[in-house]
Amino acid sequence: MLFNRRAARLPSVRAADMFRSFFHMADSMLTTSLIFSVVFFVAALVSALVGLAIRVYMAERVRLEHARDMIGGVTGLVVTLVALVLGLLIWTAFGAFSTQKAELQGIAANALEFNQETREYGPEAAHARALMRADLDYAHRQLWGDDQTKAAAIAASIRNMDSLSVVLDHMEPTTDAQKSLLAAAKHNYEAIWQSRILMSLQGVDAVSWPVLYAVSAWTCIAFFLTGLNSKSSRATIAVAALGSFCVASAMFLILELSQPYTSSMRVSSDGIDRAGLELDKP
Repeated sequence: MLFNRRAARLPSVRAADMFRSFFHMADSMLTTSLIFSVVFFVAALVSALVGLAIRVYMAERVRLEHARDMIGGVTGLVVTLVALVLGLLIWTAFGAFSTQKAELQGIAANALEFNQETREYGPEAAHARALMRADLDYAHRQLWGDDQTKAAAIAASIRNMDSLSVVLDHMEPTTDAQKSLLAAAKHNYEAIWQSRILMSLQGVDAVSWPVLYAVSAWTCIAFFLTGLNSKSSRATIAVAALGSFCVASAMFLILELSQPYTSSMRVSSDGIDRAGLELDKP
């Protein structure tokens, strides 16, 4: 079969394992984006309030003015670190989201080309086109389906693509045009399957939780030092709350973009849906 003959392709069992690891990762997140962001907001705001409270408590015991320059310098260093790593995390998460979207568009384009090539080949390729249509349906279930359908869809998709490989290998073109169309159809078939394997690999650990925890700790330290170096007032507390909200919003965006198929900003399925509709046409 095409899967077993080509060294560039992974065995079906390994491919299935990669798909399962990707979806298990998406489903076993330690917490939801919203909960993590709310906890982060509270932690940052409390850190600022603790800094303000310590300043008031130590005002008559220690001359904090003597340490103002040191506090300001360290605060600037920590804030710079937070800004740099947050920017890197947002870029990484957006890159993962954009990559998955581009891969889906590529799969849809390859499926449309496969559809056109098999149509021009003749009625002998109708079964191949039906198998490709079924695989797009399995792909949709894997990416956007509920937990109960994902595992079954993955296994069914592996078997379906194996069957499609057998069908393509057993087609016997009789003209040069059919030989060219069959070669192009096989190329698009391979491109679709390789794209899906790449998607499963690229989706694993899109954003590192240890890095998120480290940035969260740095942010709390920055808010604490800023509070320690500020005078307590309603305006100060309001600004601290605003800053906490802004950074928590950035965390929310990072977590949402890193889960392109399960978040509120999920990738659209319009591309492969339209390709499926084309494959449905007689």
